[in-house]
Amino acid sequence: MKKNKEAAPSIKDEYNRATPTSIAEEAKAGDAEDDNDCRRFSAETASDENPSLFRRPVLRSKNSCSVALSNDPSLHPGAFRIAGMNRRSRQNARHDIPAQPVPIGDASDFTDTFEEPVATLTAITVETPVMVDSGAVAVVLAESEEKEVTHPSRKWNFAWWSLIPVGAVVVVICTYFFLRPGNQSVGLLIAPTLPPTPSPTMSSFPEQVGWLVQNNISDETALLDNDSPQAKAASWWTPESKYDESLQRYLLAVFYFAMGGERWEACGEGRSNCAVEGRPRNWLNQETSECDWIGVVCDATGAMIGLDFESARYSTADPDSLIELHESRIRLEGELPPELRHFTYLEEFLAANMDVQGSLDAFKVFTQLRVLNVENNVLTGTIPTELDANHPFLEVFNVRSNNLTGSLPDALVRLEKLREFHVDANGITGTIPSLLGVLPLLETLGLSGNHLDGQVPMNLFSHSNLRELLLGENQALSGTIPATISNMSSQEALDLHATSMKGEIPSELFLVPDLQTLDLSGAQFRGVLTEDIRLACDTLRVIRFNDNALSGTIPAEFDECTQLEELVLTNTGLTGEISETLCRERGTLESQLAILEVDCTVTCLCCGARNCPEA
Repeated sequence: MKKNKEAAPSIKDEYNRATPTSIAEEAKAGDAEDDNDCRRFSAETASDENPSLFRRPVLRSKNSCSVALSNDPSLHPGAFRIAGMNRRSRQNARHDIPAQPVPIGDASDFTDTFEEPVATLTAITVETPVMVDSGAVAVVLAESEEKEVTHPSRKWNFAWWSLIPVGAVVVVICTYFFLRPGNQSVGLLIAPTLPPTPSPTMSSFPEQVGWLVQNNISDETALLDNDSPQAKAASWWTPESKYDESLQRYLLAVFYFAMGGERWEACGEGRSNCAVEGRPRNWLNQETSECDWIGVVCDATGAMIGLDFESARYSTADPDSLIELHESRIRLEGELPPELRHFTYLEEFLAANMDVQGSLDAFKVFTQLRVLNVENNVLTGTIPTELDANHPFLEVFNVRSNNLTGSLPDALVRLEKLREFHVDANGITGTIPSLLGVLPLLETLGLSGNHLDGQVPMNLFSHSNLRELLLGENQALSGTIPATISNMSSQEALDLHATSMKGEIPSELFLVPDLQTLDLSGAQFRGVLTEDIRLACDTLRVIRFNDNALSGTIPAEFDECTQLEELVLTNTGLTGEISETLCRERGTLESQLAILEVDCTVTCLCCGARNCPEA
């Protein structure tokens, strides 16, 4: 349920109410010596002799400075006082201003009191800016300004000077009584301290916003938008110590709100349906460390090094029931927030089958990234050309089934630690980098379902570590299968379907010792299937040769392929028959022939209805 915006002030109102309008002018006011005088004066005004005072530097002019004093540290609406010092004469000065609510540092509110506008007053640093009311305040005037305001006629000059010794005595006596330890009042200042008003709900929020903006953590505009993830996270964030020590908690809260955490049906804020071994794992739990939130991975020091929504598990009412997050009621939705850039030590980001939006540029700051799996999301844009520089330790890159375009960058060949590369089912164009096959640790190369063209590099067919070579559904991709394919000692899957690959199927292909899936369908292969296929029968589970220009009869050696689960030979031109031995392998269990499809030119008693014309 949304908050009642009419009942509570907006974040922007809170911030504007509390922030000096001219704080950016600090560097322009006064030279270094005068600045030191003002700082020394404000420090002395709230010295250890007056521990109950809470000081805030407020105003200064070219010849004077002043400081706001209050014995209410929260400085909420109530009386405040300003003590001042003439910097030229190093003397205290004051001037009474009628009661009016004034924002600290706004000199324009004081001008009506003077005969001429005091244009030189500017704001200086306010440690905790607030709005205050004052029954009466004192402001510092330069010596020249003081004469114009308090001595409009020179005929009284002598009388005024004669009163100085008497005034000095009065000042000393008053100072003693007003500034002695334990006294709640301040000498030479006017308005008595009023009872403090109750703190607003977000009393500390302006200070947090200022810290986040000044340290370039979040954008100020976003923080002042009540509906933004940044504003919601800042409102929830309640650091008890230094901000930088709990910054990770704020950043994860931004991620939570940005990725639709409020709509999660499990493991969200306040949810009780998310626990592991009886320990709560829900997000934004004020009673637990952020490292206990489901999907958050931290190292031994408590620093977050991973976000894993793929392998994380949680239990619901049944403590023995573990549910995979990406199959449950948690779904990341939205664009990755820019605050993620502060997680420079992130090593893993796993969020497959979600609704993550944006581009891969959001990940480029993760120079320690080893595993990126955002398969089946809605990412757009291109693969960064500086992939090797951005992620020198990258091992797994899985962006399958997104909306990426552009070409494969040459930087891929410099990712020496790369083991898996998946860009299947995108809109990638261009050619395959010729040196991609020399990456020593490459195990999986998934490029199917794109718009690649040109020749397949021959070195890909002789890579000894490559387990999966998936190039299907790239109609303009061409080339032949070389005899060197027998060197692929780790090959388990070869997918060349729906390409322009051509030539004969070499017998060396069946010498690959661990080949399990062989899909050459919809290409331009030709020739005869030889008895050499029996060499791979111990491991082959899937064979798809359909939609090619093959000839001859179906080899009887298929009878020896007892591990087959799928055999598709339609639209090939093959003749012959399916033996009874092979038919006995039919079934739906593992290692049983569940799919068997052949042309009507092949005799088959176990192929079911084939809609073949009567002889």
